[in-house]
Amino acid sequence: MKIFKKKLLKMREELLKYLNEAIELLECSKHIDPYAFWLKKKIEMIKDSELDSKEFKKALKEVSESLVGMGSFDDIPIYPREDSKLSEKEVRKKQSELRTKIWETIENILNELKLEKRQRRLKKRIDKAN
Repeated sequence: MKIFKKKLLKMREELLKYLNEAIELLECSKHIDPYAFWLKKKIEMIKDSELDSKEFKKALKEVSESLVGMGSFDDIPIYPREDSKLSEKEVRKKQSELRTKIWETIENILNELKLEKRQRRLKKRIDKAN
């Protein structure tokens, strides 16, 4: 089970990196969207929660659900400030890449949690049978 925890910790760190990159991208915009403030709260929940807690899973699902659709991260128009090194096209590409990386990482974490739970149940059954 330590292998799962180590792997999940690494995945969480990867997710936090992508989420922070998303905030940086939103903050380079001419108009900072409220999504950036909401995302910062979710980052704190993800960072502070136990890996197998309901709060952790809830925060992951909320972030995942906020990535596409009306009013989502993908829907936010990000126009770089004049002092930005990125063009509008580069910003849109980065936004799309981050959306995909965040979604994939969340799905991988949730799948890993399910697998770990199944393996715990199986171990209990085997221990009970012996």
